[in-house]
Amino acid sequence: MADLGFARLDLDRERRQGLAEVVYAPGKTREQISAIAGNLLSWRAAPPGEFTVAVVAAGTSDGPVATEAHAVTVIAGMEGALASVVGGLVRGPVIAVPTSTGYGASFEGITALLADTR
Repeated sequence: MADLGFARLDLDRERRQGLAEVVYAPGKTREQISAIAGNLLSWRAAPPGEFTVAVVAAGTSDGPVATEAHAVTVIAGMEGALASVVGGLVRGPVIAVPTSTGYGASFEGITALLADTR
C-alpha cells in the first residue's frame, strides 16, 4: 500500500487478483493522476512488447507536416469511454477502436459512435 495523501495505491493487487491497480480519475487533478501513475509504474517494469507506428508521407515536401502528425489509438471496451477520456487529455487526433467485450452499455455500437473524442 502506498499512501499519497490524496490517494491510497494498492501495489499488491496484481499479485492477489491478476489485474494491476487502476487510476480512477474523476475529481483528481492532472498532477494527482500523474503522481498516481508514476508511483504505480515505479515498482514494476513495463512488459516488453513490439509495436509499430507509421506516419506515411508522399514526399519530402510533406515532411514538416508529417512531423506534427501525432495521433493516439485507443483500444478498449465496447462503449468507447476510454477514447473519450484520452481525447480530453491529448492535443492530437484520437482513433477510437471499441472492442466486442467490456463493461458498460454498447447498444450495438451506438454508444461508441457517440463518444466525444474532441
